[in-house]
Amino acid sequence: MSSSGPADWTVRIAGFSNRYMAERALLKVALREMATLDVATRSVESRSGSFHAVFSGLTADRARTACARLSAQDVPCDAVAPG
Repeated sequence: MSSSGPADWTVRIAGFSNRYMAERALLKVALREMATLDVATRSVESRSGSFHAVFSGLTADRARTACARLSAQDVPCDAVAPG
């Protein structure tokens, strides 16, 4: 997997009803996808009344690969370009 290019992409996991569920998903996904998300900064964001597990600081390749692999495991995910 290529790691070239700017590391300014984000992977956003689903929307959860509370911070606890988002934190839990953050840990589970981090363990599940260590190969692609090991370099990411992890956080929980609150948006429009829901909470999202967020992995930032990724290259486009890593973000897209992580989302494809997570989606294949029925984990709703978006690879978000900078901007």
